[in-house]
Amino acid sequence: MSEKIIPIRQLKKPDYAIGRPCVLTLYYPAFVDDNGQTQTHNATITVENGDWQATLDAIREQGGAYESEPKNGKLWLFPWPPTAISLHALDPKTREPIAMTGE
Repeated sequence: MSEKIIPIRQLKKPDYAIGRPCVLTLYYPAFVDDNGQTQTHNATITVENGDWQATLDAIREQGGAYESEPKNGKLWLFPWPPTAISLHALDPKTREPIAMTGE
């Protein structure tokens, strides 16, 4: 792994500040399963305290994340680094995603 980690700038809008709940989704590339079927997976993590950077740091330091409940009879491990990561804030009251336009 490269030692050059590009930090994600802290989002400027107060609605996206640490302390607001958010959702991180880690995306992984396609692979062929035991049955020869192409699959893709992602891991969705709700960060209640909004500290998404600390969550990403912990996942990176631990070498990845895992699904705590079996899916299709198997446990799934999600190694670091993922192919892509998306982040969206949640409205604390409605739990609906907040549009992150940067405006």
